[in-house]
Order: sequence, then C-alpha cells, then structure tokens
Amino acid sequence: MLKVATFSRTSTDNISQSKSIENQEDVYKSWIEKNNCVLYKNYIDEGISGTKGKYRVEWKELIQDGKEKKYDILLSKSYSRFGRNMVETLSAIKELREAGIRIIFIEDNLDSTKDTTNFGLFSWLAEMESKKTSERIKTVFDNFKEKGKIYNCIAPWGYDYDIEKKNFVINDVEASIIRRIFKLYVQGNGTTRIANILTSEGIKGKNGGVIRGNTIKNTILNEVYVGTLVQGKSEGIDVTISKRNKIEQEKWVKHLNNHEAIITYETFIEANKIFKVNSEKAKKHRYSIKGIERSSNASLFSNLLICSNCGASITIRRKKGKKIHYNCSEYEKVGVSVGHTSNRIDEDFLIEYILFRLNELIERDFDIININANVDIKKELESQLQSVEKSINEQMKKTRNLINLYDEKVISMNQFKLENETISNTLDSLMKNKEVLEDKIKNIPQETGSFKKDVESVLKIPVEQWNNSMLKTIIKKIYINNDGTINIQWIIEG
Repeated sequence: MLKVATFSRTSTDNISQSKSIENQEDVYKSWIEKNNCVLYKNYIDEGISGTKGKYRVEWKELIQDGKEKKYDILLSKSYSRFGRNMVETLSAIKELREAGIRIIFIEDNLDSTKDTTNFGLFSWLAEMESKKTSERIKTVFDNFKEKGKIYNCIAPWGYDYDIEKKNFVINDVEASIIRRIFKLYVQGNGTTRIANILTSEGIKGKNGGVIRGNTIKNTILNEVYVGTLVQGKSEGIDVTISKRNKIEQEKWVKHLNNHEAIITYETFIEANKIFKVNSEKAKKHRYSIKGIERSSNASLFSNLLICSNCGASITIRRKKGKKIHYNCSEYEKVGVSVGHTSNRIDEDFLIEYILFRLNELIERDFDIININANVDIKKELESQLQSVEKSINEQMKKTRNLINLYDEKVISMNQFKLENETISNTLDSLMKNKEVLEDKIKNIPQETGSFKKDVESVLKIPVEQWNNSMLKTIIKKIYINNDGTINIQWIIEG
C-alpha cells in the first residue's frame, strides 16, 4: 500500500485554529480510506505564517522526509495551506517531484500526476492573497500608530502589556531595577560593570534573560522609560521577505506621555549625555573604558576627576607610608607616551581647594559660576518641539492638498473621508505632543535654591566626614591639568 504524508497549517495559534487542524485531518482521513492508502505521518505547523518558511520546522521535515522517499504521496488541503511564498513553495514542490513524490492539493483539484502547469498559477494566487492580508493588517497597525495604541504585546523590561488598555503598565519589581540602572550609570558606572553588579546579585532581565552590557546600553537609550512610545522605526519590504527596512528617525511616530514614566526626563537626558560623551571618547581611544567602570564609592573623588590633557579618568593611588593621591589612569599605564606628563594631585590638597571654592561661592552669593540650570534638557525639548511643529505644518499642508483634490473631483467623498481621518488622527497626536513639550519647557526650574542648600549642607559637615555621594550632590566633574590648573564643573552648570 502507498504511504501518505499529510500537511496541515494555521497561521495563528488559538483554539479556533486548532479546530481547523482537526477539520483538515478529517479531509485527509476520508481521502486515504477512499484511495486504499495508509497514513505515514501528519505534519502540522500551528501558529506559523505560510510566508515564513525558515520557522516552519514540520514543513522542513516534511520536505526532507519526501526527498528521502519515506512516503509516496503528499496531501494538503489547498495550495495556500502549503505555503504562500511563491519561490520557496515552488522550489519545495520541485524537490518532492524529483524524488518521485505525488503531490495533491485537494480543494484546488491539483494533482502532480495529471497537471503541473497550474502549480505556478496557484502559487502566484496564494502569494497575492498573502500580500492582501498583509496590507489589511498593516492598515490596522497604521491606525494604531496614529492613535498611540500598541499592537505588539511584548512589553519592554520594566513594563507589562495591558491587553484592555492596549498599552504598557509599570511592573513594580522590574521598574525598580530600571531606576537602579540609571542611578548607577549617572554615578559613573559603565554598562558592563552595571550588568556584572546585577548578575552577581542574581538579577535577571526580561523573561529571565541574562543581563549584559548591551542590555544596559539599550535601556539607557530607550525613551520608553520617560513615557514616550516610539513606533514606525522599520517596515517590512514584502510579506515574503523577513528583512526590514529602517525608517529615518525624523519619520518615527512618537507619542509623549503615552504611559507612566519609570524615570524622570532629567535623569534620562543626563544619562544619555554621559553615554554620548563616553562613546565619543571611546572611539578616539582617549581613555580606558574600564577606568569609568569603577565603583562610585571606591574613594572620596571616585568618578569625579578627569584629566584635562587626554580625557582619561583620574584614579586613586595608595602607597604605604605616603599620602593618598590621584593620577591620570592612562599616564599610569603608558607614561609620557600618552601625550602629557604626570598630573598627580594629593587628596588633602584637593579637599582644601574644594573647601576654599565652596566658601567662595557662599561669600559671593554664587555669582562667580555660570548658572545655566537644565540647559541640556531645555535644548533637547526645544529641538523636539521644533520637529513636532514641522510635522504639524506638513500635516496641515496634506489637509489643504486633500481639500483641493476633492474640490477638483480627483478623489471621491469616501476617499476624502478616509484620508482626512488619517491626517486628523496624526494631527491630534502631534498637537498633544506639542502641548506636553511646551509644558515641560515652561516648568524647567531656573532658580538655584536647591543647589545652594546642597552646598550649605556639605559645608556644615567636617571635611573628615565627607564622602563620595555627598560631593556628587554638588559637583559634576573636576578637571585637572598637568600644569596644576583645576576646574570644577558644578552640578548646576550646563
């Protein structure tokens, strides 16, 4: 008796589609009994698109078993059930026929022993239907993007997906890890060190994944943590092609205040500014990456001192019987070949100098520093606002063009309504973004009261009790030159 292999597939994985599998197998059972054959094996791909051959394990096994002549006849309900990628499907059919396998698609009345000329036609029709389905889904997704809904239910680390709201909601346990990552990074820890710290404590990433330096990097750069939803970063080339085209950043769809933020906008800007500076320095090989990954509390001036000559971190040096001092980490490694001589400085002298500068600030009522509070945040917000206003003008221009097309009877009323609804949804989203940005710019604090209080708090404490965290409340960086020049960048300065 001839052995028959059957193939069943559904493109989604749920109860109703599982019923579809049963129906397909009933059809096969009837055919096998009627033609006095025996079943070899049922091959089933559940919840897998017919265009994604590389993910179809059972389908691949079916082809390989056929090439090895483990069965004589292949049954499938229809051509579209077998596959919708024309090139891939025709190639598989060719391989099976060359192996002497008879191929039958029951609903299409296709039998490889009777008529092979229609196989190409049905393959083309199946792919066209798949493309139409893809376009229908894309239209729904585009509408979601215009309204700020999330159709991808895979939530980022720190959030869960609420299927009713179609939006992200904070996962308290994961969110606490996200906040800690940003805090550690702003304090001067590198991405790899942060990953190692969390891993050493047994902390896992989303869905139990291993936390690596790249995980931390992607977290630092992700706007989702300030409540911004970014969509439309890429688009599919074709339903049968898995590769996606990247879309220019200016065309990304953004929805500000789309969901609850995990960190403040100020923290996000500060972290990204540090990342940008570190990335640029790393490219130039001007300092050791490990140098910026030291523990933030390893010494009084840990992660605060920078060499003005080469940009490397200045780290602590302890020698028995000698004063605690600091020196350029690159100079310590390679000597004068780094491009400058030693800029060693004693910790006692640094403390004395900072104490002098703090008292000077108080005496002169802070008029000797360039106070430019939140300058980076303001610039970033104004840049985003300018981009949003440009997009609003573009949508307004589209509206005027659409009205002209309707007046000139180039398009119908239905076409006008559909296009106008799309433009209106996009405009609504852009106008909301504009309001959010304007409100954020308006509420950027400009006074120095908080900084003054922090300085006064530090001065109330004896220098012997100063610590690294305390200094970081008032000092951003201290730049030391090998000619002895010291420049302090206060937290409040841009």
